[in-house]
Amino acid sequence: NTVVYQGTTQGTGINNAVFIYATDDVIIAQNKFNLDLVSCYVPWFEIPEGTGNWIGVPISEGIVVEDSNNMIFDSNNVTVQYTDVVGGYDTIYSVAFKNSNNSVITNNNITSKGNTYIYGLQVSGDDFIVRANTINTTSNYYANGIDIEGPASGVVEDNTIIAKASNLSYPVYSGMNGKPVSVNITGNDIQGEAYLTIA
Repeated sequence: NTVVYQGTTQGTGINNAVFIYATDDVIIAQNKFNLDLVSCYVPWFEIPEGTGNWIGVPISEGIVVEDSNNMIFDSNNVTVQYTDVVGGYDTIYSVAFKNSNNSVITNNNITSKGNTYIYGLQVSGDDFIVRANTINTTSNYYANGIDIEGPASGVVEDNTIIAKASNLSYPVYSGMNGKPVSVNITGNDIQGEAYLTIA
């Protein structure tokens, strides 16, 4: 299949080309995704109030899998680019697996072009496998290849991960929310290019 998606928002509507929620055992394989998204600010909420636990609710995400276990995402070509900008700290998440256990993400090409902040692959959940993917992320300011958010456990192996930006690049990053992360990162070709690169 070929999926062509043109997102449009002024910050009041969610932009997702694919959204899978609370559905187990789904296979997404051998598709081509051409996704044009608005790079948009991310609202943050303190939940519960007064706890210091801040949760972001992104407006623009290409492919989202949330609270869904035993997912297979294999041999897809995903191209994401920004077409407009709304608000400060504008951000796009190209592919996001959230709170989903036993995710298998293999043999994909994920290419992302952002304005200020862009994330190629974001993953959280236990026992995930991220293997043999090519993830190429570029931005005018900040680029992230793989973002692992706790709680999370799994493996990131044999991938090509490239993050290029003018200011800051994180080819692989984990633990922004302070929750536990246990991941084996082995056999990857990791490349970063920016004024400051942290891998």
